Amino acid sequence: SADCNNDGIVDYGQILVGDLTDANHNNIPDCCESNTSCACAGDTNADDQIDGIDLATILARWAQPAAKFPNADCNSDGLIDGIDLAIVLGGWGPCP
Repeated sequence: SADCNNDGIVDYGQILVGDLTDANHNNIPDCCESNTSCACAGDTNADDQIDGIDLATILARWAQPAAKFPNADCNSDGLIDGIDLAIVLGGWGPCP
């Protein structure tokens, strides 16, 4: 049972429920592969809250290159789009 981000929760379970992203579907959270923070998906500014700031970030970066604004690409699929917006809206509130 892997827990690469050491939060006490099995990573695969967090991927299944959408708490962590796995864009390449290898059952390893993207944040563990890229050495970035495993902050909750949708928390674009890593303040442990998904709120209006995160919503504004997604809307301001809409359809722009995800490589230029990776914090707005919540599911790491290379696009800043409706899926990222849904992640922000679905995770609204404090990060777990």
